[in-house]
Amino acid sequence: GGGTSTMLEGVLAGVIERLAGKYVDGIDKKAAELSVWSGNIVLKDLTLKKSALDDLDLPVTLKTGHLEELRLDIPWKNLRSQPVIVHIQGLSIVVSPNSDPSIPAAERERRMLLAKRAQVAEMDAAGL
Repeated sequence: GGGTSTMLEGVLAGVIERLAGKYVDGIDKKAAELSVWSGNIVLKDLTLKKSALDDLDLPVTLKTGHLEELRLDIPWKNLRSQPVIVHIQGLSIVVSPNSDPSIPAAERERRMLLAKRAQVAEMDAAGL
């Protein structure tokens, strides 16, 4: 019946949101509209979150980021043995040095705290 496929699409949309939602704004809306069964998922015209580079610990801050296309190839038949392949096309980002005076020290502290909390939450979720 259609029940399982809708449920599975919901689950997959959730997975996509978890993977990409960290980096991309509004992924939940886009993921919800996907037809996931083709095994080839294409998300177009995405905006990167300002926090997308935070985990990389770079000496820069993301000002704006845009992604023309994010494509996921999902090997439904061999999900356990085959990788999900992520293709990124047309990535453009504008960064500025971290010593940027427009970001007060308090805001940097807050971001670091948020990032740490997120990591702890991920570990909890993974059962580590």
